[in-house]
Amino acid sequence: MVSTSSSMCLERSPVVRPLAATARINNACVLLGFRSAGVTSHDFGTLLGGNLRILKNIILQDGAEFTKVWTKSSKSIISYESGRIYFENYRCSYTSLTPQPQLLYEMPKRSKAEKIEDSLLCQCPIDKVLPWALEQKPSLLALTANNWLYHLSADTGETLHRVYLSSHFKFRSLGWDVSQETFYVKSIQHKQTPLARQAGVENNVLMHLAIFKVFPLDVIGLLEINKKVFGKSVVDVILSQGVLAVSHSSKCVKLYSFEYIVKKFRTKKLVLGQECDLYGAGGIVGDTPYGIPVNIHIKECPPALFEMSYLDNGIQIGGHPWHYIYTPNHKRHRGTHHICSISDGALVSKEWCAEYEL
Repeated sequence: MVSTSSSMCLERSPVVRPLAATARINNACVLLGFRSAGVTSHDFGTLLGGNLRILKNIILQDGAEFTKVWTKSSKSIISYESGRIYFENYRCSYTSLTPQPQLLYEMPKRSKAEKIEDSLLCQCPIDKVLPWALEQKPSLLALTANNWLYHLSADTGETLHRVYLSSHFKFRSLGWDVSQETFYVKSIQHKQTPLARQAGVENNVLMHLAIFKVFPLDVIGLLEINKKVFGKSVVDVILSQGVLAVSHSSKCVKLYSFEYIVKKFRTKKLVLGQECDLYGAGGIVGDTPYGIPVNIHIKECPPALFEMSYLDNGIQIGGHPWHYIYTPNHKRHRGTHHICSISDGALVSKEWCAEYEL
């Protein structure tokens, strides 16, 4: 799905016809038995709804009693992903798949400059054999406050790889382009300093994106988002499903082909750990202080694949064939969501216009 309020995510999912309507079964044991035997819908939404109903029936059944088995507090955010609970900015990890959570690993305490700010969980690939056996197991991509990207074992916390990103730009967040295949690291937005503003120096670079392949870990490139290219109203950019999604303050989103951008504007292919000499500055790619040089220079605005204005809550795109859900950019449409074909913009059906009280 695509969601663009200030961010966007694309996911293509085939539409599969759900099971024929039958009398609803509420017995959790029967439903779980059906599911284990494969007697269930393959549609993600239908399957998720069924799983949530099973959980609801178990929790809310009459006479249900709950016993406290474990407790742990934390001053920092507690994160959960695929059976693992993370504490202290991902420094400690517990498995939740046992009767009581058990400690998987506890990394040494880090300074404030070295703390992990964001992470992505990688599941091991089943269609290829990687050079290192530990890479065949689940791993964690972790971004630290001092611009290091760590590739860690999700079971032991051992460092598999580490990449230094840049000494010039501050990176803040991670996101999937194509889940378990390619990801991006996004910098903070570059603000114009009072001194530069006073001197009349205009800063047109909004942010930077570094794009990587996961298995094995390798760099595709580093690009800058320039207001001279994409327009002065650009406020945010993400990468999803091979599409560069650019959001504007005018509540407009434009989609561009990242493959087209790489083919046309990449000046040099980078390899982690190898010598590189770009623009008179040389160093080891991914090592300090050189980091990842800007090797994708977008000199002109690429052709837009899709462009749409919206009122609230951005745009969502998905399905097969592609459709999008949005609120037309007019006050009279507030609270109404329209579903349209992405090929010609035609409204699917007036019956699909959902209205909600705000």
